[in-house]
Amino acid sequence: MLHRLCRLCLPGTVALCAGCNAFPAWAAVVVGAISGPLFLFFNYLLLRMRIDDPLDAIPVHGVGGMWGTLSVYIFKWDGESKKENGRLPSIAMKHGCLPGILMTGSRASFIGLGWNVAGLLAIICWTATLCFVMFYLLKIFRMLRVETEHEFKGISAYLIKQVLFRISKNSPFKAWIC
Repeated sequence: MLHRLCRLCLPGTVALCAGCNAFPAWAAVVVGAISGPLFLFFNYLLLRMRIDDPLDAIPVHGVGGMWGTLSVYIFKWDGESKKENGRLPSIAMKHGCLPGILMTGSRASFIGLGWNVAGLLAIICWTATLCFVMFYLLKIFRMLRVETEHEFKGISAYLIKQVLFRISKNSPFKAWIC
């Protein structure tokens, strides 16, 4: 039970890093609370797509980071009330803050969100290109996968020449073979 709770906390922590200097306390709670269900959805989506991610790196760091980057200009508050057209927006005056899209809908917040989206797209393109090249080269040189026998027995046992692990009928390595 505790490990499941920790898995839900990690994407919230990652998401909060993007706007840690811009979020008020209540917005940090909202951003973290939204990142949990996003993690669960994308974790389920990866399982349905049969993408192997044993450490949940994509839902935690990828999705959590993207949500955090997008949420900066939604919940942004830098500690001072901002003026729009020479006066404070009534909602900002009433609640005491937030020049982000949620409260003021200011043009500057939409421009900032647009720049964050452009940055996310650049990061996604860069990462996808480098990963494609790397995995394609690994596939060409037959370095992407190990032999099926070693995969089922356990790659650790293969790599250290069975010095630390004895593979027997009752070994946990055999448990993976159905």
